[in-house]
Amino acid sequence: MADVEREADRLARAIEERDAARAARDSARAQARLAAVRCGGGLSSFVEVSLAERAAADAAITLAAAEARALDAGVSLAAALGLGQAPSSSAGAAVQ
Repeated sequence: MADVEREADRLARAIEERDAARAARDSARAQARLAAVRCGGGLSSFVEVSLAERAAADAAITLAAAEARALDAGVSLAAALGLGQAPSSSAGAAVQ
């Protein structure tokens, strides 16, 4: 039972991390759009747009990694619960 609790906690943390990374990505995208609008209006340089777009790309990479960790944590929790295991040899023999 300790394995299940540990994996459930790990999944909860991973989901929180994923949600925070998603919010950061969305914010970075908004900043990049704003930088592009300012540049289009002559209020900032293309360098500012490039930096903002790079930050948005970095945030997207961070989100992808956080999503992968959340999926991994979900699989680990399922394994700790005994879900998704191969059938026993006697059950497998009956199917063949």
